[in-house]
Amino acid sequence: MWRRAATAALSLGAGAGAVSIATSEDPAATFKVCAHLPPRLLRDSVTAATIAFDYKWSLWGLEPGTPVWQSAKHHAHLRSANRLQELCFRNGGIYIKLGQHIAQLEYVVPEEYVQTMRESMLKRCPVSSYEQVRGVFTKDLGESPETVFAEFDPAPFASASLAQVHVARTHDGQKVAVKVQHDHLTNTGVVDIATVDLLVNALHYIFPTFDYRWLVDEVRESAPKELDFLNEAKNSERCLNNFRKLSPQIAGSIYAPKVYWNLSTSRILTMEFMDAKEVTDVSGIKSIGVHPVDVSNL
Repeated sequence: MWRRAATAALSLGAGAGAVSIATSEDPAATFKVCAHLPPRLLRDSVTAATIAFDYKWSLWGLEPGTPVWQSAKHHAHLRSANRLQELCFRNGGIYIKLGQHIAQLEYVVPEEYVQTMRESMLKRCPVSSYEQVRGVFTKDLGESPETVFAEFDPAPFASASLAQVHVARTHDGQKVAVKVQHDHLTNTGVVDIATVDLLVNALHYIFPTFDYRWLVDEVRESAPKELDFLNEAKNSERCLNNFRKLSPQIAGSIYAPKVYWNLSTSRILTMEFMDAKEVTDVSGIKSIGVHPVDVSNL
């Protein structure tokens, strides 16, 4: 059964890879990415098979609902969550976004998965090399960061699952935050969602009670939007306009960084750099003369 599943996974990956190459704006680069698909698919298949076998073996012969069954299930959840976490880190990109999504699904997926993902997914995000960042600039804006900006810090200020942020200064002296998408993510994203979809459906076929197909549907719908930074930029402006129209009494207390449209693309987002305190940094909020209770009320 698992041999057939692995064969199907590799076949799907090959087909998805061919589609990505055919539709990519940079077929050579996409071909290089797709060359890494077989090991990714193999990791997916082995992880899925191991998780399925672990649950089957750990709960074999135990009476559902008994303390022994509950304990065995808890430890199986922990082991499986750690395996899924490691898979997300090794594959990166959409997989990390999936892990972060799972971390927010309290009361929906087992607590062991939520806690495992929550403890790690925001701390071990991938970082693109400066050469990869320069590649994105060359493809999207036709020039290197050093030419587009008067100053550009090659070391990222922050990194997340889909992109990283660099501090820069425009030629007219404005300090900006430049969000740059991890290279080739647009091409690999389609393939990654397809492989995750295959594995989740395979596990559901083998174990009918394991049904997280809805989670893949959510990621499939949200990922393309998150990969389009111009969509994010439009939403930031729409957000402010909505407050001005619908809640004018508090609109003056809400602000979104200015978007530099001429320095932004679907994979590069340049915005006004703002020094601020995180909403959970109570002491920091107090240090700038703002009362936490006012923030809470707002």
